Amino acid sequence: MNISKLNRGLKKVKWTTNDALFSVGLKSLSKRSTGKQIIIYHGVTNNAKTDINARFISAQLFEKQIAYFKQHFNVVTLHDYFNGASHPNKLTLAITFDDGYLNNLTEALPILEKHSVSATFFITTIQQFESTILWADALDLYRYTILKNTFEFEGVVYQKSNNEFISKHGLLKHFLKKSDWKIKKQLVELILEDNLFLKNDSLKPYHQLLSENDIVTLSKSSYAEIGSHALYHNCLTEVALGDARDELIISKNYLENITQKEVTNFAYPDGDYNQKLIDCVEDVGYKNQLVVNYISEQDKADKRLENRFGINPYISFNNQIQCLINGKY
Repeated sequence: MNISKLNRGLKKVKWTTNDALFSVGLKSLSKRSTGKQIIIYHGVTNNAKTDINARFISAQLFEKQIAYFKQHFNVVTLHDYFNGASHPNKLTLAITFDDGYLNNLTEALPILEKHSVSATFFITTIQQFESTILWADALDLYRYTILKNTFEFEGVVYQKSNNEFISKHGLLKHFLKKSDWKIKKQLVELILEDNLFLKNDSLKPYHQLLSENDIVTLSKSSYAEIGSHALYHNCLTEVALGDARDELIISKNYLENITQKEVTNFAYPDGDYNQKLIDCVEDVGYKNQLVVNYISEQDKADKRLENRFGINPYISFNNQIQCLINGKY
């Protein structure tokens, strides 16, 4: 039996049971908790089609979560979180966003300001080189809109299957994660030649990035702090250390020049890191580093690093809050 499928099945049973217990009043959400969490969002849209991008949630659900956090948790800035902010009987929570979508400014920020809640926005600064879309978003939207079932790239034919492009060598997405920007750029240019989605207004929230002016506007809000998410959304463990260092420096300098504010927070694209990168990120001037899942127990003691907890768009509000409090799905 496939163990991962079994575990997913057991989790679905648990979440379904929880929902039933919540609905009849036999289970309630914890109003008081200790500990700390950093939560990670990506996109906030009105429709939030998870079959395009499972990292997006609806504006309505986002506001419901933010209102709950504000009422029941100790919500702090990322700066205060790294400096030891805590509460004796509430979960201490910091809010972050990755990638730098335009909807962070147009949809998420007004909700944060309405509830007086701060967030740190980690921006992929590819727009400084006049690129308008991240490679993963181009791939997702091409898969969503393509009319044929096959796709050829780098001499390999990929078959569209279960919302992925797959060949005998594996998933195209996994190949690209291990590739440098030159390869990713070729893919984006090939996809944009078909132009199946760029003129579709309903799909714009899933790929539109913050412009330079948008970043400046976002940075002026008292409820927003700007951080770097590197340059190309490369998995930095898969590129040469010198190239990763260049990305870190170029992104930091760009954001500081346009916002006229120091950028001290960095979030690893895909959350992947290693010890050489930790030292490199610190060396170029970032004080705080955000990962997704510590590689080792020893990393938990590294004061430069903090782990983050992602949103699951497929479970109910009550289950999401309970998982956040528990620190696991």
